[in-house]
Amino acid sequence: MSDIETNMAHIHCSVVDITPFTDSADIEKHVAEGDAVIFDLPPVDSCPPANIHWADASGSVLARIAENHHITLSNQLVILNTNYDQHNNAVYRATATNGYTQRASSSPLYVLRVQREYTSLRSTFTTVT
Repeated sequence: MSDIETNMAHIHCSVVDITPFTDSADIEKHVAEGDAVIFDLPPVDSCPPANIHWADASGSVLARIAENHHITLSNQLVILNTNYDQHNNAVYRATATNGYTQRASSSPLYVLRVQREYTSLRSTFTTVT
């Protein structure tokens, strides 16, 4: 072995890129009104790690923390206390962006179906005799 070979530094080289989300099929979740729901992201491979942003159907980016939702540190979207009028048929999508190349990958659509809970009027009234 020559002196040149023994003194050579090892160079680690990473490819800067992002690959699309592994799942492309839309995801539909059913939940009873008043319950919370969690949307998990399928894996996305990015070097450096991707920046994740969730948006609603209009394209408005969701804040990480709001009154009716949270985005966890592992980038799950948690909708709290679902409301039929506000959340039924709501559509969400995540976008992963490579901070270096600015290339982006969009997640499948996440559709929320809220089951309205009806209570019987008969059970809410007491019989007066």
